[in-house]
Parts: sequence; C-alpha cells; structure tokens
Amino acid sequence: MKPVIFLAFILLHTFQIFAFGDVIDDLSQGMVKCYGKLNEDEATVVSESDENDYLKENSPVLNKFYECSFRECGFINGDNKINFHLLRNALLQDSSISKKEIDKAIHICKMIKSVNLGDRIVKLLNCLARNKALH
Repeated sequence: MKPVIFLAFILLHTFQIFAFGDVIDDLSQGMVKCYGKLNEDEATVVSESDENDYLKENSPVLNKFYECSFRECGFINGDNKINFHLLRNALLQDSSISKKEIDKAIHICKMIKSVNLGDRIVKLLNCLARNKALH
C-alpha cells in the first residue's frame, strides 16, 4: 500500500506545477481516486515535471492519470471529448485572470490535436498555463 504521505506530496507537487485554483479543486477528488489506481513506479512519474515546471508531455502514465482525473471530475463529455464549457467555468472562478485571457487561451488551446485523449489533456493543461489562463 502506498503511503498517504507520498500521496500528499504528489498532490501538492502537482498543484504546485500549475496553481490553477478551482480547476485543481475540481480535479482534486478525481486525482485522489486516480492516484489510487497507480503502482509505485507510475506514482513517481506523476510527480515529475519538465525542465520548465510544466507537465511532461508524451508520457503514457501522465496521460492515463490526467485522463482519469478529468473523467472523475466530469470534464469529459459522454462522447469522450473535453467539456470546454465546464473547464472554462472552472477557470473563471480565479478572479486574478481576466475572462478575456481565459477565452483567448481556450480558443488557442482547444485546437490542440493528439493521438489520444490523455495526451491531449496534458498538452491542453500546459497550453493553458503558457497562455496565462492558469498560474
């Protein structure tokens, strides 16, 4: 059984990568459920970031973890697509980021295409952070 302290470290580290307030609040329960499905090696990968403190892209483990987290918190529609309306509403809860910045970032980032949903989610989160919709 993975230690609870390690889980807390992983979640805090993940939250630190992007301090994306309400999106993380929405994701946190899903992240806890999905973290519980990981083995020890996968749990270590989830805690890693790239050299710029963004999520590591092209990581099957991270892709699986964030896809699971988005599903658990309802950011995935029944047709297996990201619900940008719900994501936008969660982002709008952060009053330090303007509606205009969020809308611009979502417009840019929703165009990201990928080989699978998990990879698209990781790239989307990084894109939102790079475009100042997450901080």
